[in-house]
Amino acid sequence: TGLVLVAYLLYCGLKSTAAEALEFYGWSRTTDGKGVTITSQIRYAHYFEEQLRQIKRCQDTVRAEQDLAPAFLIHRVRMHTMPHFNSDGGCSPSLTIEVKSEVDHETYTVFQSSSISPSRAAAVPRDVSLRSRGSFEKMRMIGSIDAMLSLDSTDVAAEPVPGVGTRVAGDVKFTMYEEGRSKVMFFFWLHSAFLTSPPPDMGGVSRPLTDNECAEAGLTPGAWTLMLNKHEIDRASKDTRCAHFDPDFRAEIFFTPLVGESGTGPILDAVRAQALSVVRTESTGEAVERPLQVDKEAYQRYAQATSNTGRPVLSFQAWLLGTDAGPFSGAAAAPTSVAAASNSDLVFDR
Repeated sequence: TGLVLVAYLLYCGLKSTAAEALEFYGWSRTTDGKGVTITSQIRYAHYFEEQLRQIKRCQDTVRAEQDLAPAFLIHRVRMHTMPHFNSDGGCSPSLTIEVKSEVDHETYTVFQSSSISPSRAAAVPRDVSLRSRGSFEKMRMIGSIDAMLSLDSTDVAAEPVPGVGTRVAGDVKFTMYEEGRSKVMFFFWLHSAFLTSPPPDMGGVSRPLTDNECAEAGLTPGAWTLMLNKHEIDRASKDTRCAHFDPDFRAEIFFTPLVGESGTGPILDAVRAQALSVVRTESTGEAVERPLQVDKEAYQRYAQATSNTGRPVLSFQAWLLGTDAGPFSGAAAAPTSVAAASNSDLVFDR
């Protein structure tokens, strides 16, 4: 609610900058000035300010819709300085990248790395720098480790296929876990429309890599980097006592713009079709795919039609399992086939 109200203050012209709108809302809503406190929400307030500025200047506006947003390939996330989450003062990082779908407003995982255990990390020579092509190749050959370590930074790969990044567009969430996704270390939301041209506040700093830098990093020419400081990263920004993150902790994203392309392509459709999460019923223990928006809408029509007849209405889970096809037949019947019927030729390897 707070972010929407801040956006409205900007939209109607009551406040001219996101910082002013955030401050006004904070002191109007609370006694300590802490209104919108989630770091990524603050970033999106600045996104909205930049969007309005472009409209007023009659510039090409940002296309925020997921299928129209510019597409990028994410190659890796680099942590500058090591977070402190285990007994050795280090961490075992694991990266997950999620994209929000505008079809059902759900968030779907499009990439998930394996974690690097302390024992595997010990096998990596700590004196090897990631600043040379040779050392990068050497790191890649050691047990296919997803996280490449150096003295001053840690790289976590985001390439399901070596050399090919994870395609994203629109709202994208990066989450870094500790110990095989048992604990969230930090996360942040970004919008692909602002990766190469972020707002001056809370959007990070981006720049194209030189050909030499691309070669040193093992990337093809044309790659970019976006650097987020500690105060721009969720959870890390709250660590004011530096218990888990050093004062100069930063997260850096390496990516390549897909010029002229938009949307996530078939990957998001495939993930949605397979509905990675499952709903398990307490009664039967059977597993069904997570309901898509079309299932929810169909159930509402069924519930309304059934209640009008005076018959008992099944629970959503029971209806989704198809235990009562009698009172609900026709075009909206067989709800469990919705996910399988869409994009049946697409396969997403979990």
